[in-house]
Amino acid sequence: MKAKVFAALAAAMAVGAACAFAANPFVDVPADSWAYQSVVELADAGIIQGVDGEHFQGQRSITRYEAAEMVAKAMAHMDKASVEQRALINKLADEFADELNNLGVRVSALENRVGSVKLTGDARFRYRYQKNN
Repeated sequence: MKAKVFAALAAAMAVGAACAFAANPFVDVPADSWAYQSVVELADAGIIQGVDGEHFQGQRSITRYEAAEMVAKAMAHMDKASVEQRALINKLADEFADELNNLGVRVSALENRVGSVKLTGDARFRYRYQKNN
């Protein structure tokens, strides 16, 4: 799960275009942190917003819905993504399809796979065994 969330963040970070010298949006992410640049880029791209808009709380575990929300926001920036990034975002969209559906996000890759064919109706099957003499 952690690897999937990290992959979602990496894909979202790569998709979001941000200035390298942007201001730190969170008071609890020091400028010398290993994650500082990624956190700033994700926040500037609008993919993450922190817990209360002021704190990031990077040590806190996130829920599947929070991860799905980040994937949905990354999907909104798919036009800026490379082919590899789009493949990763689509893979994440498949993983979080139920949560994205609950959030009201239409996953076009899943919809295209399903198609527009809908089968309805009844079916009957009868089997008769006759012994031949």
